[in-house]
Amino acid sequence: MYRGKRFIYKAIYNLLFHLALPILLLIQIIVWVKEGTPALKRLKSRLVFYPALKKNSSVVWFHGASLGEVLALIPLMERLREDNPEQIQVLSVNTVRGEYVALKKSPADKVIYLPLDLSYIVKRALRRLHPSMIIILETEIWPQLFWQAAEENIPVVLVSGRISTRSFPRYKLLRGFFSNVLARGHFLMRTQGDAQRLTQIGAPVEAVHICGDIKYDGLKMKLSAEEKKQLEQIFSPQGPVIVAGSTHAGEEKIILEAFKRIKEIYPKAHLIIAPRHLKRANDVSKLIENTTLTYERRSETKKASSADIFLLDSYGELSFVYELASLVFIGGTLVEIGGHNVMEPAAFGKPVLCGPYYANFRRHVQSLQEQDSIIIIDGPDELFGVLFHLLSHPKEALAMAQRGQEVVFSNQGALGKCQEFLYENFISKNID
Repeated sequence: MYRGKRFIYKAIYNLLFHLALPILLLIQIIVWVKEGTPALKRLKSRLVFYPALKKNSSVVWFHGASLGEVLALIPLMERLREDNPEQIQVLSVNTVRGEYVALKKSPADKVIYLPLDLSYIVKRALRRLHPSMIIILETEIWPQLFWQAAEENIPVVLVSGRISTRSFPRYKLLRGFFSNVLARGHFLMRTQGDAQRLTQIGAPVEAVHICGDIKYDGLKMKLSAEEKKQLEQIFSPQGPVIVAGSTHAGEEKIILEAFKRIKEIYPKAHLIIAPRHLKRANDVSKLIENTTLTYERRSETKKASSADIFLLDSYGELSFVYELASLVFIGGTLVEIGGHNVMEPAAFGKPVLCGPYYANFRRHVQSLQEQDSIIIIDGPDELFGVLFHLLSHPKEALAMAQRGQEVVFSNQGALGKCQEFLYENFISKNID
């Protein structure tokens, strides 16, 4: 019955995917071209036009959608490589940001784009990569990847899996479909709530486990001496530093207005703005130029900057720059984006602020809220007041930051649990 239903679901899914494919590819190519990246090379990767690996029982295929997921996977990849030094690691991504960090920082032997989720393309990827296991971070449920891996008896493991309360009703509407997709998977979920929601959309109860969130374990809590030296070559502040990380359109103007008022009170203050998408860097630069403040761009500086405003238009450096911060505002929260990682600055022991739109990181924000280690502003008008209050009450800001760092520390440990599960159930069986 499972196979019969799977045949029907696969046929319908393939048909719908093919109908949407021209639009999906066009959008993807436009994005690549706008970002100034080689679109043809990446398209070939998504279509699996790359050399096959030698057949090896120790190939593990990891998948992290973008920059944050890749960074979270790196500690797990390193630990699994320690368990089996002969392990060949393939890392797939969905975005240019993810690809950049994967190539620069991960231990992967091969970095690719996730294949288009069509049966014949996924099958070609499996036959060229020969994975003994596929490890996917968070909620990347690609039906054909799950189905084709099941047919090849390749285990698929979802690590730090999550099903948000917002997306759960949509999944549940298609419970019959997802129960078929998830029937042969293994799921290491973040929380009891995530585990319950996953079983309610059809995952086998016996395949669902709670291991926590490995993103906590991958968070830097301090920089090495070498990293500090690199940071000194980027920015040299003369006073308090406000970092606005992962900002989106509509937020930079609000942040700049608040910072201009801060400069009137704290003339030596600095602002570092890191837009979430680098293709917007020129637009942000124009906004900064409309102020009377000095500014520099990371992409154009050859020595440490001490400008009033520093535009961080580079990949993979934001988490290091948090070390410089006196205060951190997390972008994507003053506009209806859903927020970004509030735990990165908290791990460095920095006071964290965000706006009211944080649905994508609700659990993390709530964890900080419970310990009074984050301030949520209701809107743009409050930003200046909160920034001024914290800068003028440094002891309060420090205590808040220390509580946030303790939240991060108390949630660590998921990485070890995941490593143990993967080793005992899969990796040890592939080591000669």
